Amino acid sequence: METKAKTTAKKNSSGIIRFADTIYQKGQHIWTSWMAQKAAALTHRQLIMVFCLFTMSVGAFSLLRLYQGLTGAYHITMEADRISTVIQPAVRGKHRPREGEELLKIRAFRKYMDSLTLTENGRRKRDSIITARPGLLDSVASIEAFYKSKLNN
Repeated sequence: METKAKTTAKKNSSGIIRFADTIYQKGQHIWTSWMAQKAAALTHRQLIMVFCLFTMSVGAFSLLRLYQGLTGAYHITMEADRISTVIQPAVRGKHRPREGEELLKIRAFRKYMDSLTLTENGRRKRDSIITARPGLLDSVASIEAFYKSKLNN
């Protein structure tokens, strides 16, 4: 039984969608008719045998997959290809660091990290940051040195 919404949707749908739906419905009808004819030719006992065979084969396959998953016999192998890097020539002056922005931000961050050592609570916070990001201060120092060397050139 079709609802009013389905009927309205069919009326509003474009021609190609209606055509595809019609082809799908005809194919479904042909398939069900063919299956009904095949099933009608089988006796009740044969239908039960086919059902049991189908159920046992699906169950056996499922148990096999479960066993493989639990024992680790099933492996998914994924290979990652190396990501190629794009090498572009450096453009002088275009990406030159501006002391007014990047270097000042780096210096402000270093100053903030140093100011955390003044209080007990700040030392705990600084220690937790350094524990979570072990190379952070070294990276800040190297970036600061890089910017200073670029500004001197």
